[in-house]
Amino acid sequence: MRFLFGLNPEATTVWRSSLFTVRLLSLVMASVAFAGVLWVTGPQGPGLQTSSAAYLGAAESLVDGRGLRAPTAPWDSADSTARLTHYPPGYPIAIAVPQALGLPGTESARLVQALAAFVTVAVLVAVVGDAAGVGTAAAFGLALLVMPVMVDTHLSVLSEPLFFALLALTLGVMVAAPEAAFAAGLCAAGALLVRFTGVSAAIAVALWMVVGRPSWRAAWRRAAVALAPTAALAAGWLWIARGSALGAMHGLRLHDGLAHALGDGAMTVAQWLAPAAPGTSWSWLAAVPVGAAVLAVLVAGTRRVRRLWQLLPKELPLRSSTNVPQLVAARVLGACALLAGAYAAVVVGARLFAAGDFTFDARIMSPLLLLVAVAFAVAAAGWWRSARRGLRAGLIVLLVAWGAAAFVASRNEVRQSLGPGLDLANDAWSESPLLEWVRGDGNRRPLYSNWPAVPYLYLGRPVRGVPSSSDAATLRAFGDSVRARGGLVLAFTAADPPAVPVDSLAVGSGLQVLARYPGGVVLGPARSVP
Repeated sequence: MRFLFGLNPEATTVWRSSLFTVRLLSLVMASVAFAGVLWVTGPQGPGLQTSSAAYLGAAESLVDGRGLRAPTAPWDSADSTARLTHYPPGYPIAIAVPQALGLPGTESARLVQALAAFVTVAVLVAVVGDAAGVGTAAAFGLALLVMPVMVDTHLSVLSEPLFFALLALTLGVMVAAPEAAFAAGLCAAGALLVRFTGVSAAIAVALWMVVGRPSWRAAWRRAAVALAPTAALAAGWLWIARGSALGAMHGLRLHDGLAHALGDGAMTVAQWLAPAAPGTSWSWLAAVPVGAAVLAVLVAGTRRVRRLWQLLPKELPLRSSTNVPQLVAARVLGACALLAGAYAAVVVGARLFAAGDFTFDARIMSPLLLLVAVAFAVAAAGWWRSARRGLRAGLIVLLVAWGAAAFVASRNEVRQSLGPGLDLANDAWSESPLLEWVRGDGNRRPLYSNWPAVPYLYLGRPVRGVPSSSDAATLRAFGDSVRARGGLVLAFTAADPPAVPVDSLAVGSGLQVLARYPGGVVLGPARSVP
């Protein structure tokens, strides 16, 4: 524990002083991240996406004593809410804590995002600093503060920031306390509680406890201890969501389209390497040489770190309780490799067998990119000490150019957040005449929508969905359901998830158009017309 605060008595005087400086630097940068998130999301509130409705609705339901229930349900459901099963419960629970103390839902989410940013930056800067020194830690901290995947996710009500924080804590424990199987496993279990892909952290921790140990019996015992928190939490959640879990397992099959998804992943990496020109030919032209340089430094730096570690006495294995820079650097690279490899395997496996409709976009790839950035920082510091002066100058130019490009890209996102708002928090949604009509003429009537998240976020009412099939019998049954409940259908021109076209929905259900606006229509029973 004293090592975590830079007070390890086994370290030399210089190393102990450096550790304290790194801790101070990490807290300063973490405070900047915390304040920045609160400032940027203050005027318009945090950005909102479709998944934000499920998180906020489940948190509100939990505070009200109704358990974790999403504020949307199928059109033929007797209840307008449904048990939260599509997302893990960790993030809604985190939002519910400050909400139970009196904060509104979106303000609670803002606080969670800011705290997550604080933890992520503090831990990762400390980890890099312990392995590579104060200078590298400072440069890495600045990169974190402008990195688009960090900025974008922290400005919206998304689960990624909390996942980043728990992943960072997992990495921190693996590096600072490599024998602490239960502590690392607990952090990994928290990651699984926030995102299903967090199971990769548990796998990585278990492998960390097994690989390279002389005694297999002790290795498997530690692996079992590391997996115990994940197994307990997963079993509890599977019991709560047993119906949906069984349905998901029955639906497992091999999906095609992996090559297309990998192409999307390559584009995401290109945008990370060349953030100023996303989606253009310039991003590819810049990303190829930048990627080659990053890979070369990563490989060369990792080799040098490995050689320096191998020069240490044989009684200092990778998971030794003694902490010296060479050993810590080797641990960071080893732990990042396990965490990144396990995460990549899990998301590819999920794409192949469980969810054939998702792509490797920035949200999916962001944890992997974050781990690569940590590994690159440590490897670059190792490479730097033996590199030629010209190569050093080239790396400085490359990092400064990347930092400037990342700053420009993140600045644009910040301006959008401070101005009209991000995604569903945009002024165009808050001023929607379709929603305004429902506030007046449709008040208190049951709601249906082809984009249920939107009316929930702005009207605060649970919403049923619409049929996903254009089958005539299904649409007639849907119309009968709306008429029986005296409900209204908010049919947006653009829908998420994609649903039956608006005109087909109106004709097939036999419902009348009560109001028509550029963004969509309001459908309802004929008797509702004045």
